[in-house]
Amino acid sequence: MAGQFQRADLCLWSNNVRGLNAPERRSHLLRTLWAARASLAFVQETHFQGRNAPVLRDTRFPMGYFANHPHAKKSGVAILIARRVPFQSQAELADPEGRYIFVKGTIAGHPYTLACVYAPNTAQHHFLTRTLHALERFREGLLILAGDLNLALDPRLDTSLGTSSLPSSYQRKALVALKNAGLADSWRVAHPLRRDYSYYSAVHTRYSQLDYIFLPIEYLSLLQSSGIHTATWSDHAPVWTKIASPLYRPRERQWRLNEQVLEELEATTLNTAMIKFVWKTGRPRVNGALLSLPKRMGGLALPSLVHYYRATHLLRLVDWHTLNSDKLWRELENLQVDRRLPAAVWTAHPLKDPRMTLNPFIRATMQVWVTTRLKDGLTTTPGPLTPITHNPDIADVLRPGDVLGLGDPDWT
Repeated sequence: MAGQFQRADLCLWSNNVRGLNAPERRSHLLRTLWAARASLAFVQETHFQGRNAPVLRDTRFPMGYFANHPHAKKSGVAILIARRVPFQSQAELADPEGRYIFVKGTIAGHPYTLACVYAPNTAQHHFLTRTLHALERFREGLLILAGDLNLALDPRLDTSLGTSSLPSSYQRKALVALKNAGLADSWRVAHPLRRDYSYYSAVHTRYSQLDYIFLPIEYLSLLQSSGIHTATWSDHAPVWTKIASPLYRPRERQWRLNEQVLEELEATTLNTAMIKFVWKTGRPRVNGALLSLPKRMGGLALPSLVHYYRATHLLRLVDWHTLNSDKLWRELENLQVDRRLPAAVWTAHPLKDPRMTLNPFIRATMQVWVTTRLKDGLTTTPGPLTPITHNPDIADVLRPGDVLGLGDPDWT
């Protein structure tokens, strides 16, 4: 196992998203999480209301746990789990006001407790103390606590001005509560003296670090790296931490064809995509004659889409006939049709063979070739290039070994 597999880190990702009721924002969040290879995502300020909350999951993040405000579109927290993480849930505890959500279960047989919190902007230390007391009774195994505390724990390092607008007792009592719970800020552990911030207050003209991912002190040896992204579509920047996990992944990924790509390519041709752009509303954005007019005459000199499409497929025919080709797709297509593609090209009716129509790429290439060779008179059937082996048009199909003096099984 050690030779073929290596340990896979868990990527912890936390962000205050400032509302997800708009479908575009939910889609953007899920795309961002997947692009960041997040394993566990802790989301604050979803602004979901009660049981009327929209769906926040997809095939990439099929599992989610939520705490919503019962009567208003405010606060709200969520924990999303990527499909590559084999999390088995055992229990959960949600705050009725949508301020925290606790979930405990196992990952690859190891116990974990996941907690996402969103503190109010007043009396943050009281909220944190009460939440940690509730979490202490709930937690099992490795605890991961992430969220927006609305509080800079060390104003000297966690704010751009070196001061906080909150009383110093707030920070002091919050630090005591975290110490009693045995928790440490993973980003500060990784960067003891660095200044970086996750939020900018226009009112106070101050940058602050308000977003955290806490780990138990006894598990800090698992910490691999930690950082703060740039704030883009939310006013808070995402924070992330990578920790070692009991998961393993292959050292070398096995390639597998995404069949959805074939369906999309088959349904949306280059011609259709161009038409949607140029004639989006039924009227051309640019005059049709101008598109194909040469540049020296003030046009765009766009190529003929029909000729471009044909040329692309005819180039594939050249690749089929190239000896010792190192292109993997060529070998895959040969295996799919269980025959020699160069031989099939020169048969009388290649599209009558059902194997030629299973792969949409092969079918499209054959259609272009049949149309082109008949229209342009490239060859007659039978012709000098018609194969005598691997040819289904011949009643008794010959194999290379059947021909006297031919010992090469690859001869066609």
